[in-house]
Amino acid sequence: MNLIPKNNHVFSITLYNSKDAIIVSVKQNTGYFKQRALMKPKGLKPNTFANYVSENPLPVLVFDQESEEILEVNEAACKLFGFSPAELPKLQLSDLIDRQHKHQWGAPQTGQCLHRKNDGRVSEIEYSTNPINYKGRSAVLSILRDITTTRTTERTLYETSQRRTQELELLGRVNAALRTAKNRQEMLPIILDQIISIFGVRGAAIITSNLEDDDLEIELGYGSWDFWTGRRALKDGITKKVIKSGQSYISENTRNDPNLSQQDLIANLSSVLCLPLETDQQVVGVLWVGKDQPFSEFQQHLLAAIANTAANALQRSKMHEHTQKHAHQVATVNEIGRTLAQMQATEKMFPHLARSICVLIPDIWGVIVYQ
Repeated sequence: MNLIPKNNHVFSITLYNSKDAIIVSVKQNTGYFKQRALMKPKGLKPNTFANYVSENPLPVLVFDQESEEILEVNEAACKLFGFSPAELPKLQLSDLIDRQHKHQWGAPQTGQCLHRKNDGRVSEIEYSTNPINYKGRSAVLSILRDITTTRTTERTLYETSQRRTQELELLGRVNAALRTAKNRQEMLPIILDQIISIFGVRGAAIITSNLEDDDLEIELGYGSWDFWTGRRALKDGITKKVIKSGQSYISENTRNDPNLSQQDLIANLSSVLCLPLETDQQVVGVLWVGKDQPFSEFQQHLLAAIANTAANALQRSKMHEHTQKHAHQVATVNEIGRTLAQMQATEKMFPHLARSICVLIPDIWGVIVYQ
């Protein structure tokens, strides 16, 4: 082997393989000559290539460039493909690798492909190949690496990221729609509109719980369940159980579900989902959703997130309305007090007081003032 460095001096390098060492001789055209012995490691097998293949921790295949007949394998390759050392060399590369076209193996290559194991399972591998001369035959040395777990993890992370992005986009869409509502009553149709639009469900309804009298009112129904609006929900049914437990209920076979006692309300929908409307303090109601096809896990997750968003929005609106009502009542009481203070005739004072109380508390039956 000749080397020509920058100074144009030609070096001739010769390797001599002895029993215990490799002798390297370097001769320059100027007359320079040097020789050095590189000692072989103890225990190195005479057949260096066979040793490289058999003791390599990575799977190694040697196959013919033209016929792709497998010529030599190591233990790691047998373990990867699930064949014994006697079985694997009897196969061809096409028996192991799924591909559409035959490769040209005349140059070094790297890439990825699917391979079939002996038990029929398919895994992903990464390969690096180099053309070699193997016992006088044009062959290919291929080093493999199983990347199935790596690719599965990457796909899982990507899908999780995509789902999280979609979830944030949908929640942003729902929040933006809710911000257009002036009060709680305007929020209810917006919530159900968004759910029907996003998920293509056929029925949706919101049921709220009155903590004072334990009453369950179906405030609004949409789609196939629009006739639910204004009804009372069963106090011993699924709605009450979901409110008490804070856990969702799903049925994918409504016709044969013994827990669905009000079959007429299901409206022939095969799958229903009941989600708690839960705030930080308590469960304030439930969201019912129904469709013809089963709910995927991702759809259930998104609907639960929307239910939580809706519950907090409704609770904030309710608290705001209560605050406004209380402020109005305080202002009314003060106004009554000022008016009464200006009156001097008792016969005018008592009738005004009675009328003011009726305005302040509109759901009372009447007021009687005794002197």
